[in-house]
Amino acid sequence: MKPFPRLTRDEEERATAIHLEAFVIDGLTVSSHSRQQFSKMIQGGVNAANWTIAEPEHDFRQCIHDITSWYSLLRSNEDKTTFVVTARDILQAKKEKKVGIIFGLQNAKPIGDEIGILQVLHRLGLRIIQLTYNERNFIGDGAGEKTDCGLSSFGERVVEEMNRLGILIDLSHCGSRTSIEAIELSKDPVVFSHAGTRRLCNSPRNKGDEELKSIAEKGGLVGANAWGPVIWRKERQQPTIDDFLNHIDYLVRLIGVDHVGIGLDLSEGTGSQLSGAGEAEWEVYKAKYPQIIPPWLTVEMEYAAELKSHLQVPNITRGLVCRGYSDKEIRGILGANFLRIFEKVWKQ
Repeated sequence: MKPFPRLTRDEEERATAIHLEAFVIDGLTVSSHSRQQFSKMIQGGVNAANWTIAEPEHDFRQCIHDITSWYSLLRSNEDKTTFVVTARDILQAKKEKKVGIIFGLQNAKPIGDEIGILQVLHRLGLRIIQLTYNERNFIGDGAGEKTDCGLSSFGERVVEEMNRLGILIDLSHCGSRTSIEAIELSKDPVVFSHAGTRRLCNSPRNKGDEELKSIAEKGGLVGANAWGPVIWRKERQQPTIDDFLNHIDYLVRLIGVDHVGIGLDLSEGTGSQLSGAGEAEWEVYKAKYPQIIPPWLTVEMEYAAELKSHLQVPNITRGLVCRGYSDKEIRGILGANFLRIFEKVWKQ
């Protein structure tokens, strides 16, 4: 394997051509929703992203306020964004050289214990919902809980209703048993939109081989995560893009290239990537989730080197070329695999 990023001129030209041709879909971003950020994503060749539109702790009322703000933002940035509610909208975003915005939630807290709210959120444009965040909710256990109790009876109804409506089920922050039971119950493919492999980084936020194989058998996929706490290999050293690519290699070997995508989990332009207040915010988050973030991991180590910005997404393509993937395989990992899932799950 060649060390990143030493490519020949021919390899560089090939990587550039693949990136321009491919559908590039980020399975999860929490980046600043700003005109500047939209421009960076367009420059980095990102055609669409699952954007977390509300904080994980927000309830229904707060979520509606967040959606209202997003509608206003999209209207004022129509030259740079496309509101995505169907897979066709992503094709249109690429054609018009815009970034497609997919409304997503990292916690189903806004629905509380009222199943009918799912239909309201779907009508408002929500197309991806993560069942739990790190904590337990009415649906099941999160990855940060000591227990691993699986889906509740209400959670089973939520899975069935999301299938009926055509909302993609995301299990990235869910506990292992909750994940397995949701995968088995769902009639549609489900995803880990942003996750790593526990074999390479033993974090509760990562997924074991059983979960990874199960999601592939259901026809779903895993978006490889670039967040430092789930890909680091060497203590007190910033992870590199090679650490990120190692997770992709492992996933491809274990579950097949058709079930692998990217879910970078970048918080570009937000407090956690800024100095001063961002460092304080990072320390608060570390204190809240000590089982997930090692105490020595600083805010500077939050993301893999060479992959801290959407401007650097072409480095993924370069890395995959360097590691010997075919053009078709690279296009699949960059976004075609996610696009296939959207076409299958979202009702037109």
